Amino acid sequence: MECSRFQRGVTKRGKPLFARGQAANEAWVLIGLITLVLIFYILFLPPAERHKLLEDGPGISTVTLPGGLNATLFQDHIGTLDAHEPVIAHAIPSSRVFESKKAVILEEFNPFFVRRGWFGRRLQNLTFEIPDVENTDNVLLAFEAPVRSGVLAVSLNGRVVFESPVSRTPSPIRLRKEHLDKSNSLEFSVSGVGFAFWRSNEIQIQNAKVVADVTDVSRQKAQNVFAVSPAEKNNVLIATLDYTADCDDTLVGPLTILINDQRVFGGVPDCGGPNRIEVPGQILQEGANTMHFQTTRGDYFLSSMRLTTILRKTRSYVAYVDVPKQVVDRARTNAVRVMLEIDFVDDKKPKVADVNINGHITRIDQNEPFYARNLNAFVLPGSRNYIEITPVSSINIPELRVVVR
Repeated sequence: MECSRFQRGVTKRGKPLFARGQAANEAWVLIGLITLVLIFYILFLPPAERHKLLEDGPGISTVTLPGGLNATLFQDHIGTLDAHEPVIAHAIPSSRVFESKKAVILEEFNPFFVRRGWFGRRLQNLTFEIPDVENTDNVLLAFEAPVRSGVLAVSLNGRVVFESPVSRTPSPIRLRKEHLDKSNSLEFSVSGVGFAFWRSNEIQIQNAKVVADVTDVSRQKAQNVFAVSPAEKNNVLIATLDYTADCDDTLVGPLTILINDQRVFGGVPDCGGPNRIEVPGQILQEGANTMHFQTTRGDYFLSSMRLTTILRKTRSYVAYVDVPKQVVDRARTNAVRVMLEIDFVDDKKPKVADVNINGHITRIDQNEPFYARNLNAFVLPGSRNYIEITPVSSINIPELRVVVR
């Protein structure tokens, strides 16, 4: 019995079974400790290094060539690269804005008469229109009265504006602007005879007319149009408007300058000298832009006009590429080809850009939507490789790749 119990506690080679279990447990503990050390090591790595360790990184393929070489070393979706001059000047044509007033006959009336006596009364109602009340001034009612007895009364839109005896050629009656509307009515009447029932008062009117000074506002405004490119709109830092104003500051009213219906100046400029206005860049818009000049009085001749925009420096695209040493070694012997490949949007427009590869500059100048260049002579081992693209014309790049072929 004792022998049987002893044999159940040993292996065939005579080693205790509990010793083998203890060794297995120690191995698992060791594996667990190593795992914990690795986990804490990864956790305390800088984020960029941890990202590289755990993943391939954005835009880098994990496809492997024979020999353990990555097929794609770098990949990025760039988008639009704008090209522009640092300063753009828009020449604006000369313009003249001035006040133009002229006397206009608004209405003429046929001869008529008004009468009043004990046994009857005759009035006369007339109407006239003013198309543009705001720009109509100095409205006068003129007439002649070859036959007249009694006191003449004239009402404008129900309000008495004149009541007096008249001569044959009386002075014109001023019709005040605040009493005028677009459609107006005049009523003529004559005073009564009192107790002289046997007679009547009568006034005959001829050559009656309403005249006024009407301002031609079309001459008080001028408009010019200039174009702004997308690159200029997106990169403008400062915009200024320069001009010279030929005017008499004692005779002119304020000058108003609008760009895209936004006022950028309102006042009397320096007559005879140069003027400069700072224009907010945000009011400029891609495509057509309108510039309006207007005044209410006087005469302005605006010349030597120029809208100038100062733009941000053209921004280059820079990418850094990590090339394994074994790839560089094989590229030196032309066993593989390290290729720069660029896909352009196929817009049929010229694609012009300077490409700097580790200090070696070449120019792309083509209409085709694909560009490729062998980098075998330029690549360096490690992360010292850079590709800088400086647009000469605005270009759109859906994808850029550095691949091993």
